[in-house]
Amino acid sequence: NPYSTTLEGLIAAEHAHAKLIDHWKRVLPCPWIELEYETIVREQENQTKRLLEFLDLPWDDRCMQFHQTERTVLTPSYEQVNKPLHGSSIGRWRHYEKHIGPLIAEYGNQDSSVTAASDPHG
Repeated sequence: NPYSTTLEGLIAAEHAHAKLIDHWKRVLPCPWIELEYETIVREQENQTKRLLEFLDLPWDDRCMQFHQTERTVLTPSYEQVNKPLHGSSIGRWRHYEKHIGPLIAEYGNQDSSVTAASDPHG
């Protein structure tokens, strides 16, 4: 798995992923929505409403308190699921900036997450 051992491999895997997403967007007769992590953190309620509207689901105030659930989470992300949304990971990549030159050259150095789809609703 070269994508997991070299920056060049990671770039190649991301290009392949983007090509695959572009293919599915062309051939599948379904709408897509684009969500960016930083925007969700900054505008949680607005982005949650946008997602629910896209999914044709009603608003529920509990969406904003997802971390207060009583349900058991049996995944490695248990700690994260039970905490409010936060932006402490935004910009964390900068700690490794001197080591990831090829990634910065390819994608720039803005604090932006990779998005998987486009939103037909603008």
